[in-house]
Amino acid sequence: MESSINYDINLFKYWNIDNPFLLINGEIVLMTWIVLGIMLVTLLIARHFLSKRKGIGRYAVMQIVKMFMDTSTQSIGRFNFNHCTFIGTIFLYIAYCNLSALIPYVIEPTTNLNTTLAIGLISFAYIQLNAIKVHGFFGYLSDFFKPFFLMLPLNIIGEVATVASISFRLFGNIFGGATINDIYMSAIGGSWLYESVAMFAGINLIMAGFFTIFEGMLQALVFTILSLTYLTIAIQTDDGQEQSECLS
Repeated sequence: MESSINYDINLFKYWNIDNPFLLINGEIVLMTWIVLGIMLVTLLIARHFLSKRKGIGRYAVMQIVKMFMDTSTQSIGRFNFNHCTFIGTIFLYIAYCNLSALIPYVIEPTTNLNTTLAIGLISFAYIQLNAIKVHGFFGYLSDFFKPFFLMLPLNIIGEVATVASISFRLFGNIFGGATINDIYMSAIGGSWLYESVAMFAGINLIMAGFFTIFEGMLQALVFTILSLTYLTIAIQTDDGQEQSECLS
């Protein structure tokens, strides 16, 4: 049975503006803050591990950091702290959002197009700002006229299309997996406790493992790699190297 509670928030209702496009999904906002809270707790635990001289926890955290460092270095050609933290943050946030479905009655924020589109816009803005920083404002604009000025509209559409591409890909895959998971869990039915235990037993574990863990981590990786690839292309100069001022 569907809930009769309306979670939509209209910030403009006092001005008698009632447009569905301006509504905020309060449930997704709540789920996003829950994910951010879990991330904060995890980061505090990771910081505690790093404060130790030895230990499995410290080794695990260092290996994760090394993975992000190696990935950014191999793609860009040299290590850049800002780019490394950017892709690390993007990956971890998307991964946490996707894996939040393992918690009963928690909805993945990435099943909402507004969330994935916001992540795509953040990635797009970061890439464009770094491209301007490397090439200069006029050098950045001149790229839109290559190979000749008639390509300006197509080049602009191509840049904007990257946002829609990565955002809709993430949304579509996570939403599809979440829908299949919801249908399956509804079929087995039961109480909150039953669903919590049943998710990690037998064939249910395979379903949760594939549609939540495997697909969630895979889509986080795909989004991150695509963003890193677009960034690498945007900040490369004619000699194939990133200009030194971008590393300052």
